[in-house]
Amino acid sequence: MNRQFYQLLFLSMIVGAIAGLLMALFEFCFQHSQDFILQTIPKLIEPKYPFITPYWALIVAPLGGLLVGISVHLWGDIPIGFESSLSQIAQRGRVEYQGMLAIFFQGLIALSFGGAVGPEGPFSYLTSGIGSWFSDRIKANPEKTATLTIAGLSGMLGPYFKSPFGSTLIMLEQPHKQEHQTYIMLLIPSVLAAISALCVFRLLVGLLYANDYRFPSYEGAVLLQVPNGLLVGITIGLWLKYVKGTLTHRVEYLFTPLKNRKILRGFLGGLGLGILAMITPYALGSGEGDTANLVRSATQLGAPMVFVIAFIKLLANVICMACGYKGGNFFPILFSCVSLAMAMSLILPFLPASIAASSAMVAGLTVITKTPIAVVILLSGVIPANLTPIVAIAAIASYITISTNINESA
Repeated sequence: MNRQFYQLLFLSMIVGAIAGLLMALFEFCFQHSQDFILQTIPKLIEPKYPFITPYWALIVAPLGGLLVGISVHLWGDIPIGFESSLSQIAQRGRVEYQGMLAIFFQGLIALSFGGAVGPEGPFSYLTSGIGSWFSDRIKANPEKTATLTIAGLSGMLGPYFKSPFGSTLIMLEQPHKQEHQTYIMLLIPSVLAAISALCVFRLLVGLLYANDYRFPSYEGAVLLQVPNGLLVGITIGLWLKYVKGTLTHRVEYLFTPLKNRKILRGFLGGLGLGILAMITPYALGSGEGDTANLVRSATQLGAPMVFVIAFIKLLANVICMACGYKGGNFFPILFSCVSLAMAMSLILPFLPASIAASSAMVAGLTVITKTPIAVVILLSGVIPANLTPIVAIAAIASYITISTNINESA
């Protein structure tokens, strides 16, 4: 370990701290603006105009879609997301950060008006962009720039689930041709950046995304639940591979003629979201704050309605992503997967709710990231510790399911 490596560790902590600061600022603006638009305004107008509030989602969602379309038209349709950032780093060793301000406000608009997208979409672009921006400021060489960019991206995942190690492994659990020494040079700075971002975010915001997930505990014989973990993992893999895959293909095909008419596309996407929200309010928002509530109220809703909610959330996310909403799909997909698993739990008497929800959470994120080992570690702060063997089985089952071509194996 030479002096340059220790300097790299210090710089990675700075990048992580800046990433945490930027995320805290975005989170503060997003939470307050969304609460004002979706909660405060309806309460203010209800005494005078009580006939409007039942249809508020049908008003605010198209308005949000219109603003999304206008922002994309004015500031550009910049590709964002975790996979996009990883792809840019792999190809160029950096992320082009010139659109950071535009993405900040585009993501803020999408989320504030109830878009069914997650904040990790703009976060991944902003935090990895911070890494590249900071590298340019200190005139870092290409190798150090790539490391600091990855460190910034790792700082994005750290605050989500209180697991800086899991957030780092999600990026490093990828097929790579790096030597062992290079791997270590990425691992340690990324972990330090994630810890730094976690501390800053927690200090400024005072909450963690992991606190939004509260699953019922399970006190029975855990090893007897291995088949249930396998069942949920395979089901989630099939749900996302075929149901989400089909929805994505159909919706993108539907909106392809409007590719260059971004304002109209955004408005129609918002209108579709508003219509879905009239069926269930769970269609609105990213879903991380609603997941625990759905688990608690699943019995009262009943299996058919919970299944409908799972499908609608998935469809809402697909529509928003196809119509230019600047957000991610982590949390909406996790909400959909947990909803599906809860519907299964209500139908199948041998599937406990805690096993279903925990396994679905891990399986869903595994499908998104393609990193089963890292996901189990990442969600260790959310899932009850005694369920680790079950969720590990679910993660592996979902990964194998999405990696298998049924037509070829038949």
